[in-house]
Parts: sequence; structure tokens; C-alpha cells
Amino acid sequence: MNPIIIYTSIDSKKNAKTLAKIIINNHLAACVNIIPIEKSIYYWEGKLESESEFQLMIKTDIKYKTSIEEIIKINHPYKLPEIIVINIDDGSNEYLNWIKNNLRIKNIDN
Repeated sequence: MNPIIIYTSIDSKKNAKTLAKIIINNHLAACVNIIPIEKSIYYWEGKLESESEFQLMIKTDIKYKTSIEEIIKINHPYKLPEIIVINIDDGSNEYLNWIKNNLRIKNIDN
């Protein structure tokens, strides 16, 4: 197993919940945390923006990265959604096993 965390931010709690449920219902992640962001400040198309957002912290395995990226791109309201992947280099064995055991059903993968 190669555990990773995928981050994406999105415009509303409703859209965050919808995206999280699609990912979880497809057994592509063990857990998706939805974290409110008071403000994101950034330039977009030459203009300074300041918006409230929600960040999704998606705990999964590297083999589901491409599928999750596709789901994000298809279901995301932004023209250019944030997709950042971080490798989990260490963690409690019990928690990492929990992630592994809550991903796609083994007979589907093999």
C-alpha cells in the first residue's frame, strides 16, 4: 500500500459534501475530511480574489489517484480545481491498515 492524501478546495459546503460522498461511495478513499476555510486569497485571471472555501482532505492509496482526479475534474465547479497529492511517509500502522481496509472491495481490485 502507498497511502496518500489528496487536497482540493471547493466553493460551498454542499459541493464539498457531494464530492466527498461520490469518492467514498465508490470506495476510492477511506475518509474525506471537509474543512472550512475562512478565506482563500489568490490571483485568478489577473484579478485579486478573496473567497470562503471548503478544503477536502482525501485519504487514499496512490492507485486511486487518477480515478479521484477524474471525479474531481468532472464534478468540480472551478475551471481549474486544486489537486495536490502528498505521500504519507509514516503513520500509525493501525490507522494505515484502516485506510487500506476501507478502500475498494478486494475482489473488485484483484
